Amino acid sequence: MGVTLSLLSMLCFGSNILISRLAMGRMSVELGFFVVLVVNIVFAGAVFVVELQLRTTPFVWHWGEAGFFALGGTGGTSLGRRFMFDMVRFLGPARSPAVPS
Repeated sequence: MGVTLSLLSMLCFGSNILISRLAMGRMSVELGFFVVLVVNIVFAGAVFVVELQLRTTPFVWHWGEAGFFALGGTGGTSLGRRFMFDMVRFLGPARSPAVPS
């Protein structure tokens, strides 16, 4: 199962780079960044709803942990994705994944 998920992750990452390069010719990086941000929030919300439906223990909200999770998501999305989009624009889709993150 781990190998399958790893291959799926590589396939999604590679297709993300190629689709990002194609989309950059049609829209600005800022709009693309906003689209990625909205999709990340919607996807995380959908996963959270499914997890709430499948869990057997009661849900307990912890403000500190939720804050760190939000901070990590904001930092990962705003910095990581922004730098990735910039690398795709500057280096192209073939060379941008080789830049260490």
